[in-house]
Amino acid sequence: MTTTLEDLIRLAQFASYNDERKAFFKKHAMKFMRDVAKDWGLAKGQYDARFNPGGIAVSGDAILHTDNLYLHLNDFGFYWRKCDGRTAYSSRNYPNRQASGLLLTAKELVAEIQREVMDYSPKLLDEQEAHNQIDQTFFSV
Repeated sequence: MTTTLEDLIRLAQFASYNDERKAFFKKHAMKFMRDVAKDWGLAKGQYDARFNPGGIAVSGDAILHTDNLYLHLNDFGFYWRKCDGRTAYSSRNYPNRQASGLLLTAKELVAEIQREVMDYSPKLLDEQEAHNQIDQTFFSV
């Protein structure tokens, strides 16, 4: 059986308040993330695949973090973004992106992200430029 994002999100939505289901979600979500890394052509050491179990009321978070990408999956859904290294934990320079659909397998997700990364090159603002844009947007008369 090929696992899709939709399958995993459905698993996640039933994982809170149940340790067995949370462990089942973790197992399958982490396999999916490792499959994404493999399909991307990454070797061990070129990525971090981790799971944050959170508290009893949540499914936990499956994360794949490379030097250039951050992927995140939990009971609320899936998002990804470009990043600047494996210590970049916020989306300061790059916005979060959604997958085009939830019926994507690991291979299809890799292909979609690769297409978007090639087409997507935001202009990075330095801090002063960002403040100027905010001032112009919200405080101009």
